[in-house]
Amino acid sequence: MSHADMPDILGARPPWSDVEGVPSRGVSSRNEQAAKAKKAFVEIYGGPEDGVRVFFAPGRVNLIGDHTDYNGGFVLPAAISLGIYAAVRYTASPEEAERVFRARSLDAKGEVCLRLADIEFVEDGKDSLRMAGPRSGRGEVRAAPVGRATTASAGSAGWTAYPEGVARFLMDEGLPVPGCDILYLSDLPIGAGLSSSAALELVTAHALLRGTELDRVWLAKLCRRVENEFVGVKCGIMDQFAVAMGKRGYAILLDCETLAWKYVPLNTGEYSFVIMDSRKERSLAASAYNERRAECATALSLIAKHREISNLCQSSFEDVRRYVDDSVLRRRARHVVTENFRVKMAAELLEQGRVLEFGSLMVESHKSLRDDYEVTGPELDALVEAALEANGCIGARMTGAGFGGCALALVRSDLLEGFKEQVTGSYRERTGIRSVFYALA
Repeated sequence: MSHADMPDILGARPPWSDVEGVPSRGVSSRNEQAAKAKKAFVEIYGGPEDGVRVFFAPGRVNLIGDHTDYNGGFVLPAAISLGIYAAVRYTASPEEAERVFRARSLDAKGEVCLRLADIEFVEDGKDSLRMAGPRSGRGEVRAAPVGRATTASAGSAGWTAYPEGVARFLMDEGLPVPGCDILYLSDLPIGAGLSSSAALELVTAHALLRGTELDRVWLAKLCRRVENEFVGVKCGIMDQFAVAMGKRGYAILLDCETLAWKYVPLNTGEYSFVIMDSRKERSLAASAYNERRAECATALSLIAKHREISNLCQSSFEDVRRYVDDSVLRRRARHVVTENFRVKMAAELLEQGRVLEFGSLMVESHKSLRDDYEVTGPELDALVEAALEANGCIGARMTGAGFGGCALALVRSDLLEGFKEQVTGSYRERTGIRSVFYALA
C-alpha cells in the first residue's frame, strides 16, 4: 500500500479505519472532529488546509485486570471511540538538516519545539546508534533536551514530554522523522484513566512516520519505553498495546509477560458497558503508582527466594501466604494473584456470554483494588456503590490505575438512561461532584 492510499488513522481496523462518519461521541463524528482539528491548525500555524493530514488514536478502558500488567499477568482491555486527533503538516523531509518538530495542543498549555538535527547519535559499539550525551533508547536513561526544545523536562507531568520522547526514540531506532507542525485535539478526558498518554504517544508516532504501517506490537513496545525511560512513569505494556491493537466489538486478552494475545468478542447480550467518570483527576507520576510497583517487586523478591519465578503473577495464593510476612506486601501480592485469576476467568465468561457471572467478577475486582491494593479512593468507591445500587446494573469496578479517574459498569441496555440519572444523583449527593458517562464504542 502506498503512502497516498494509507488511511490516516492509527488502527486500520473498525472503528479506527478512517475519519468518515464514525461517532467519536454521541454527537460529533470522526470527520467533524478532523475538520475541527484542521481549522484550528490553520488558525495557529497559518497556511492553507491543503496538505494538512489528520491522524487518530483511541483511548482504552480495561474491563478487568488492573495492576497485573507490570506484574507479568493478564489484562482484558478494549479500545474506545474517544481519542486524540493530530493534525499535521510536513515542513521538511527527514534528510534536511534544519528540520524542526513543533507541536501544540488545543487542550493544554505548552509547546514542543525541537530541532531534530540537534539529536546527535554515536556508535554504541554494538549493532546500532544511540543518542549522544545522557543515554537513551535501549535500556538507557533519557537524552537531555537539546536545541530549541521548550518542553517540560522529561519525568515531569507535562504533556510535551510524550511527543518529544516519541520523536527521540523513533530517531534512535534509525527511522526517518520529518520536520513537521502538529496540533492535537482530544475528545478523550485527560487524567481520567482512559490512556490519554498512550493515545498521545501512538498518534504522534503514526504522524511522525507519515502513516507508514509498521508492526503495531513493536510500536506499542517503543511507546511504552518512551513512558518508562523518558517520561518516568513505570507503566506496563497494556495501555499502548490496547491503543495500537484495538478492534471494534472486541476486547483483547493479553499476557503481559509473553505478549501472547487474542481478541475476545464482547458478548454482553442485552447488557452494555458504561464508562463512568468520577471527575476526580489523578496523575500517575504524582500518585502512589510507582510505590505500588515497588511493593510488588519486594513481594516478588521474597517469593523468588523459595520458587523459581520471574514475575509476581507466576506465584500462587499459597506462595503469598507462606513467604510474604509483611501485612501490606501480602495484601498487594494477594490482589495481583487473585486479579490475574479473575482476568482469565472473565475472558472465558465473556466469550460464552455469561454476563451475570462476569458482573460478579467485576465486583470482586473492585473490592480487591479497594481493600488489598488500596488504589480506589472515596470518589471511585462512591461511584461504584452508586452504580451497584442502581436498577439494571449487574457489575461495577474502578478501571485504570486508580487514585481517581473512571469506573466501569455493566448495565441492562434498556435501563441505561434511568441508570445514569440514578447514579448522577446518588454520586453528587455523596461527593458533590457530577459524574459523566461515556459509551464503550
